[in-house]
Amino acid sequence: VLAILKKRCLSCHYPGNEFNESRLVMTTYELLLKGGVHGSPIVPGKADSSLIVRKLGPDPPFGRQMPLMSKEKLSSEEIVLIAKWIDQGAKDN
Repeated sequence: VLAILKKRCLSCHYPGNEFNESRLVMTTYELLLKGGVHGSPIVPGKADSSLIVRKLGPDPPFGRQMPLMSKEKLSSEEIVLIAKWIDQGAKDN
């Protein structure tokens, strides 16, 4: 999961990015869980309730589908892998 987040999310979700309106920083596990202005994007054990999964899908609860700055959205396999990781407790491993 970390490899997906680094490849697909860190181009916007890093410290000091003035265009990152959510203020969500994904450079460390701790900062990812801390979240941004919308709270933590992860609810360990509950992928369906996790904002990160909902924002990656085609019908996010607010705003636009992530990633914003990429023409290519995450594949369904990548989203399933992230959801599975969250459902398994979103451990730092």
